[in-house]
Amino acid sequence: MKNYLNHLAEKMLSLEYYLSLKYPMSIYPEEDGGYTVMIPDLPGCMIQGDNLEEAIENINEARELWIETVYCSGKQQIHTKTYQRWFSLDMRKLAINQALSKRNEVELIKDENTGLKMENERLKIEVEKLRMEMVYKRS
Repeated sequence: MKNYLNHLAEKMLSLEYYLSLKYPMSIYPEEDGGYTVMIPDLPGCMIQGDNLEEAIENINEARELWIETVYCSGKQQIHTKTYQRWFSLDMRKLAINQALSKRNEVELIKDENTGLKMENERLKIEVEKLRMEMVYKRS
């Protein structure tokens, strides 16, 4: 039993152990496109990507580098307090679906905004035509 506990303790403190853990991510769509992703349990571990897939790929690489750096420096303990609760497959799917939903909302608003800008330009042209007609009728 003692050998098993020693083996378990060594395994839990190994770099491979920390690299194998899953951490919750916060995903934020950017107004001008792309995404910012951060891992709250790993202070300063954040990255951006042009699309969701790239952002996830980038944060996974940043997570590995962050853990390796902190582990090798020995200056800071790697925190893992929330990963088990948050990082199930269902939570990842939910986070991705929420980000995609927000992205769709932004796209709809952009489309509506474009339509309104075009309507505004059309009305400006129409007002200018009416002004010119009034000037023509006066002369």
